[in-house]
Amino acid sequence: MKFYKIAALLIIFTSYVSLAGAQTLQERREQLETRIESIREQASSTRMVTAETLEDNNIKKACDVMVERVDKRLAEFSRNYTAHEQVYATHVSRLETISGKLSTEGQDVVNLNTNIAVLKVKIDKFIINKEAVVVALEATKEFSCGNLDEEFLQSLQLVRDAQRILLEDARDIGSFIKTAIKSDLEKIRQEY
Repeated sequence: MKFYKIAALLIIFTSYVSLAGAQTLQERREQLETRIESIREQASSTRMVTAETLEDNNIKKACDVMVERVDKRLAEFSRNYTAHEQVYATHVSRLETISGKLSTEGQDVVNLNTNIAVLKVKIDKFIINKEAVVVALEATKEFSCGNLDEEFLQSLQLVRDAQRILLEDARDIGSFIKTAIKSDLEKIRQEY
């Protein structure tokens, strides 16, 4: 009997709580809707202010921001790919040292020397393509301001294409070192 009384009280209590919760949920929905509306109004007014400042010949500020972004991108690019060049130079110097030591010991290092020469050519191609990317990035500074949107987008596409080529060069160098040069060193090690 006590069980039924407790169950009845529990049902009445839960229905009361759910009704109170429903009222608070409805109130919360209304508060959220009013807040969303206020945010939308602020956003629309911000767009108008931005458009007005650009119309009021404040384009110079936008141009300065674009030039600053290009400068940051150029500095980051130069820093990253200068590190690549240093790594490649270290690889070449180590391989030349190994080749010199092995040749003094009478080992056949013709294939290794040939692959070192090919690696140097690939690195030179990488450096040339890196300079092409730098030139393309510098060219975007000219078009970042003014009404030359189409030319600016074309210059950005040139930068992207040059960076893809440079990335392919870096991958080619890495795979060449891992496959050709590493296999030459393994053959020499087995003979030694």
